[in-house]
Amino acid sequence: FERLPRQRAESEEGLGLGLAIVKRYADLLELDLGLDSVEGRGTRFSVTVGLGESRPEAPLATSAPERSLAGISVLCLDNDARIREGMAALLDTLGAEVVAVSSGAELHAVYRSGLRPAVLLADYHLDDGETGVFAVQSVQREFGSEAPCVVISADNSQQVRDEVSRAGFRFLPKPVQPARLQALVTALLEPA
Repeated sequence: FERLPRQRAESEEGLGLGLAIVKRYADLLELDLGLDSVEGRGTRFSVTVGLGESRPEAPLATSAPERSLAGISVLCLDNDARIREGMAALLDTLGAEVVAVSSGAELHAVYRSGLRPAVLLADYHLDDGETGVFAVQSVQREFGSEAPCVVISADNSQQVRDEVSRAGFRFLPKPVQPARLQALVTALLEPA
């Protein structure tokens, strides 16, 4: 899916990547993704979900989640407040000490304050054309940071993956699978 070029309204937000996430989920669940479009009026996308069977509820797990990132400082860079909050909550349940920022400028401010995270999680697309790759590289140059970085994006294009790889970072597609994120962060922090 690709957003066609046009004048952006001031109230319009986003990069149009949400549909790519919906398509990925629809493909994983083997659901039909529909499209109805009328020129000049708009487009409607739909997902067809069959009726399920009623089953008794499974008991809730009573054990606490494994806190495998206990004491690890993680910095999340994402321009979407909801995603920052969600990532912070997820990492908190794993025991990580989380700092979340929305821009390269805020990332620099964190480093100027003296904080040195053990790992960085950066969204690829930030505001005003800035990328997470550029923001993290800038901090690395200025402060000599060698913390590993995972770039997370719904833009799963080869161009983005190549740029992330050239920077020496790891790539993780959205939607983020918590177990995969946990395993990747743990592996990045293991001694070589």
